[in-house]
Amino acid sequence: MYRKCFSRNRDAMSNIVVSIMMLGIVLTLIGGVLTNYMPGWAKNQEIGHMDDVLGSVTDFKSQIDSSILREDTGALFTSRVQLGTQGGPILNIGQTTGQLEMDPGTNPHISQYSVTDDDGSTSRNLFNTKGTLKFQGNNNYYQDQDYIYENGAVILVQDGQVNDGIIRINPNFMVFKDSHTDNITCYMTMVNLQSANREMETISSSNRLAVMSSTCLLTSKEIRDYGPTGSDVTVNITSRYYTAWEDFFTGAVESPERAMDPADYQISTHTWGSNDEYGCVNVELYNVNNMIIRWGIFEIDLR
Repeated sequence: MYRKCFSRNRDAMSNIVVSIMMLGIVLTLIGGVLTNYMPGWAKNQEIGHMDDVLGSVTDFKSQIDSSILREDTGALFTSRVQLGTQGGPILNIGQTTGQLEMDPGTNPHISQYSVTDDDGSTSRNLFNTKGTLKFQGNNNYYQDQDYIYENGAVILVQDGQVNDGIIRINPNFMVFKDSHTDNITCYMTMVNLQSANREMETISSSNRLAVMSSTCLLTSKEIRDYGPTGSDVTVNITSRYYTAWEDFFTGAVESPERAMDPADYQISTHTWGSNDEYGCVNVELYNVNNMIIRWGIFEIDLR
């Protein structure tokens, strides 16, 4: 009898030991997956999501550009953007959140654009626009990325470093000098964004498809012929992303294909606020003979 009881106890202990060993192996495998596989998988998911966001914002820009080019007042179009990622099958690892913000330009220190001309006797403020659409990504394994649509440009900011932002998709701005006549022509598009309720709108989620509905309220095209003597034209942009704009304008006027001389322009930047938070970029173009401006006003509704 004693031997039978001892045998049963020994068998029970063996089963417990085997179970503990199996559990240890399973936990080791799960730990290995979480430590080695999941971070790489989650990072690739986040990179793919950021690429999709860039595609969505680019599509938004393209539809606005097309509406202005066609002068399609009253047109309604939609763009969609995935705010975050769903995460993996284990503990939702890799789940991220995103935020979409429509700022109609309520802050006078940011997102203000204007164009003026001066023929030597009269200085006129021709156009004023404002408003930005911003996607803010909150990643876990890949660097945080924000994509901002501002006056026709798509700007990328990484890890919150606003002063290191770059323009990924250029706005419609071009200035060039005719090598035969020395005439300077400037072409640009200006975009005004306003929210449906005239206030800032924000939506955020971890796994939601946000819809950006845009209504083209007004478009126009203006051609100004300043004659052989020309007129001075100033483009002014006040933005948190002033370094990106300064780099863009510098490249636009200094490109060899534009044939602009240093005496034909001047670019200056004025900053203020804590750590130069805000900046104003002035692009002065001298003796412009022709200027073509297209502009549009769009009402944005986030859902």
